[in-house]
Amino acid sequence: MKPGVSSRSSREAAPGTDTLAQPAASGQLASRRGQWKLPLGIVIVALLAIATWWVSATYNGDDGQAAPIATLDTPDFHSLLVDPANSDRILFGSHAGIQES
Repeated sequence: MKPGVSSRSSREAAPGTDTLAQPAASGQLASRRGQWKLPLGIVIVALLAIATWWVSATYNGDDGQAAPIATLDTPDFHSLLVDPANSDRILFGSHAGIQES
């Protein structure tokens, strides 16, 4: 063997060097990468929800304004009565008679 040439391969660690330092640094890097997964996932889910709502509102004709749930077929009505026994039942009085919801 030549003087000054080591018999160790270049991959072996020299005596006294810390071989555990490299995996620890690699683990810290992986840990930092993992910290972004949850916030990034939350942002992606939120953007998908907004996009889904927007597409749904566009195709359903929802312009964000209130719309009537019913209309009366009379030029005017004079009285409105909510049934005390059943609040889902409403009576409308007009010249044409009484209409029930």
